[in-house]
Amino acid sequence: MANFTERLQKGKQDLIPSIILNDEESNEYHGCGFAIASVKDALVEKFYYLGEYMTAEEIIDELKLVDEGEFYLGMCSGYCFMEISPFALDNASAVASLARLHSEQ
Repeated sequence: MANFTERLQKGKQDLIPSIILNDEESNEYHGCGFAIASVKDALVEKFYYLGEYMTAEEIIDELKLVDEGEFYLGMCSGYCFMEISPFALDNASAVASLARLHSEQ
């Protein structure tokens, strides 16, 4: 199976490459907003919307409970996931980006 970022394609207006969510992934979509996608076998298993947590630390604590897969930070909009960047819990720059985006929510 392809990796997650290989699913990137041009958006409707060819401006921002995005991943169009399939039917199963769409069940995890709760509207527009920044989120971390938990991805396994190139499919989104869950979105952790930044606005649903009081602090960035709460998000990180919840991500630590995920057994397998990888994480991507990005924007959900129109049943697409865009502006995607890999997110690693041990990457200080990624954690700082998460904290900045969370504070702007």
